[in-house]
Amino acid sequence: MEASRSTIIKSLLAREGPKTMNQLFVALHKSFPEQFRGVSRHKFKRVYLRNLKEFQHIKVKPCRESELLEKLRADPESRVGHLDKVAWLIHIGDSLAPKYTSGSVDLNTSHKTILDRIETERAKSKDFWEGRSNTPHDWRAVLEAAGHKTTL
Repeated sequence: MEASRSTIIKSLLAREGPKTMNQLFVALHKSFPEQFRGVSRHKFKRVYLRNLKEFQHIKVKPCRESELLEKLRADPESRVGHLDKVAWLIHIGDSLAPKYTSGSVDLNTSHKTILDRIETERAKSKDFWEGRSNTPHDWRAVLEAAGHKTTL
């Protein structure tokens, strides 16, 4: 079982700090080769980073600090040129950083597992409304109390 690609991206940013797009792309391919096999730089930027940015899970900020720019220029993975005066760094959103840094996000949970849990609890709730059970069942409250997701 594997986590979604967006979850992997957010957890890597939380653990390793801000990166340029190219550094992040290379780090993901090195750390998670099976999950990111067949993902091009173009698709990575246009699909994954754009969606995460629209949902405000990541922020792209300019960096003009000369010391950091020198480090990025020395790193061939960052693709920051010698004449570049600005490097764009990708940061994880402020509200998500503690969640992903602490390790409370399970990288071994797939969408199928989450959906199966939800469907199991919803079936118990449906039994009450169809008269098969006498006790009401709030599936959402049960999942939230157990610390599980109620949506993808």
